[in-house]
Amino acid sequence: MDFSTSIKEEEYIVKVKQFINEKIKYSIDTWYKNEAFPVDILKSIYRAGLMGYTITGTKVEPEPMAHSIILYEKIAEVSPGFSTALLAHSQLGLYAIYRWGNIWQKQEFMFPGVRGEKLISFANTEENTGSDVANINLRGQKEKGGYLLTGEKLYITNGYDSDIILVTAVTDQKALEKKHGISIFIVDGKSEGLKRIKLRKTAMVPSNFGKLTFNNCFVPEGNILGEINMGFYTAMKVFNSSRIALSAMALGIALGAYKLALEHACERTVFGRPIFEHQAKSFEFAEKLTRLEGARLLIKKAAWMRDTGQKYILNSSIAKYYTGELVKEITNWAVEIFGASAMNTDNPINRYNADAQASAMLGGTSDIQKLIIARFMHMWDNWQ
Repeated sequence: MDFSTSIKEEEYIVKVKQFINEKIKYSIDTWYKNEAFPVDILKSIYRAGLMGYTITGTKVEPEPMAHSIILYEKIAEVSPGFSTALLAHSQLGLYAIYRWGNIWQKQEFMFPGVRGEKLISFANTEENTGSDVANINLRGQKEKGGYLLTGEKLYITNGYDSDIILVTAVTDQKALEKKHGISIFIVDGKSEGLKRIKLRKTAMVPSNFGKLTFNNCFVPEGNILGEINMGFYTAMKVFNSSRIALSAMALGIALGAYKLALEHACERTVFGRPIFEHQAKSFEFAEKLTRLEGARLLIKKAAWMRDTGQKYILNSSIAKYYTGELVKEITNWAVEIFGASAMNTDNPINRYNADAQASAMLGGTSDIQKLIIARFMHMWDNWQ
């Protein structure tokens, strides 16, 4: 088994680090204070070859997940909120249209998204239905030439300022099972009957949260993504794929907090020597590093399985569950390493701690991941 980094991956890492240093690192504080995602930077992401997709003539091709996990880990180390906005745009929005969109939908909606000309959001969560996707309430009523959407979506990443919104809606209220009556619509952000409110939040800044209200919002029939009434299964596959990137993002947050704590422990002196030189504390750092490296292997395996066409639902949830719990543990521990100085609002460790809690919930809570792991345990290599 080869654990070395390929030449292509090495080149990709160089591109990612260069982009972070030139476009993100020195703008984070400004974005954080403004609580606004810099939409214009999407074009720079495309030009840098980091959108996750490449356009050649009339065709669009995805980058391997092995590259994506590098991207989201590295960006999340310095700005988890930026990583979240990009992930929602690329791993949810672009991926869904790439996999299930027709030729016209790809040219009309995906190509501008890949080029960074339009921001995409995926609107599924509602006030009473987060992880329980089958029980959404937003309705899609059939009308001549399309559907009228009525209802609300809540806590939608990029939802406030996205140009394109993928919306899950109930289109068959008489379905024997609710999940057999859900469809996904591609909605223009400027559609009549759509009202959006920006929600203030304490985590994942500068990405935005939006509350979306649809009041008889008309969507043309040609904007149905994939098959009618099959949207539940489409959404499940999108979420399953995104969990690998979300795991990498959680790892990045944990690494960012770990590095800050390590730097502080090497500089801060207590009882006559740096914190890190006290054996009890150095052992803590050793333990956390071991778990971080374990998380990286879980993520890499899930990405490898996806890239090689294997069934990866079990491994993506294992990676998501493990990193979701680990990131909370490490960021809480990092705060303790900083002691009282962690309470200073200027200390970036505060951001990592809040972002860690949020990252563990994105893409399904730890309990949801355990439910999936238990349900698909028969796919485990050592089942028999």
